[in-house]
Amino acid sequence: MFKTFVFFAFLVQSAVSECPEVPADGCSVCGPGKCISNPDAIFEFPEQPAVPCDDLQEAGLDGLIPLEFCPVIPLLIPMCECNTVGVLTDPPVVPPTAAPVVPPTVSPTEPPT
Repeated sequence: MFKTFVFFAFLVQSAVSECPEVPADGCSVCGPGKCISNPDAIFEFPEQPAVPCDDLQEAGLDGLIPLEFCPVIPLLIPMCECNTVGVLTDPPVVPPTAAPVVPPTVSPTEPPT
């Protein structure tokens, strides 16, 4: 049971990417310690171009969003699905084991009685 739990925990942990580090001159559009988990969602705001959440997060990290606007942005981007772990990715593919294969029988087996 413990081995199963450890394996499952490994899969869950590797199924997400970590939130990026926020530079001193940048901001996290989701707020401190959070980042987007839906990079393809579209953020739209009046008189501004529509952008994917991933691009919005990158703009914040690159310092393209004025720091005074950063505290307000998390309230405007529920579609970006902010969280503390980042974007879910495909879990790793576990290669098959080299378990022995039982060869088929040459003659029919006895039916159960």
